[in-house]
Amino acid sequence: MNRLLTALALTCLCGSTTAQSPYNTPLQHGPATVNITPRAQAELPRDHIWRKSLKVVGRMSSGAPIRDTVYSISPNDERWIAEFTYVDAGHVRDSGPFDAIAMRNAIRDANEEDNLARVLAHELPVRIIGWERKPRYNTQTNWLSWILIRERDGIRNRSFEARLLGRVGYLSV
Repeated sequence: MNRLLTALALTCLCGSTTAQSPYNTPLQHGPATVNITPRAQAELPRDHIWRKSLKVVGRMSSGAPIRDTVYSISPNDERWIAEFTYVDAGHVRDSGPFDAIAMRNAIRDANEEDNLARVLAHELPVRIIGWERKPRYNTQTNWLSWILIRERDGIRNRSFEARLLGRVGYLSV
């Protein structure tokens, strides 16, 4: 669990932005022990808040939303928010090297589908610019991470992505 909190801390430091709270769910204030699953817990630091909520994480070809449980941690003032979820993806290949070009193309393709849903929801599209840091895989910790540059309405931002690969799924931060 220390790896998880370390990853969250690194994610938050690397991906710091000002954001409005997108949730209307009950929250827990730290310090506290928070439940991620019936078998997994994390220690929430003082002056931080924790949420567990359902969020639309994609759309089916019919346009119907795909919802998943999303967990988030942020300081009380919500100047940044780190979100993570567990994806039960079946067997996860953890042998490298990871093909950065294929990953970028897959991310761009998924983004194009997401842009169709954004247009239907009267939102602005997001353009994938490229890598700030190409995917790296740490064989000792099973972390796969990268930094992607995105643009929306002429404003560029950086999206730090980290995945802790497991046997039958991954934790996405």
